[in-house]
Amino acid sequence: MLAWGDQPPLAGIAEGVCSPSGELRCAAEACLAALAEGVSKRRFDLVGVKALRAFDSTLVVASLAERGGSGGPRLVGSVLAKRNHVPAAVKAVLHAVNRVITSDSNSNGRNGNEASGI
Repeated sequence: MLAWGDQPPLAGIAEGVCSPSGELRCAAEACLAALAEGVSKRRFDLVGVKALRAFDSTLVVASLAERGGSGGPRLVGSVLAKRNHVPAAVKAVLHAVNRVITSDSNSNGRNGNEASGI
């Protein structure tokens, strides 16, 4: 679920493989589905999401492409993960689309800085 200011929460659903990488992908896809439901007019495809070990920490990185785009730049978001990498995958997706959906949501009367993964 995604909470957006005082708006009702949005839910996204995704199915995937039961494995560590499958859970990350499923969480990222569900986040994109929730964003598509009510936040952004733009649609994105998940290129990939991965947990990486770097600098004595785990970093979760998500890469997105805009659907229907003509090979434009990819959107990339990353988050330092603590114990559970699944919420970090959602946050990485939100970081990747932050500036793009902020401009969309401001035109809809919503403040783009208030989105958060639940």
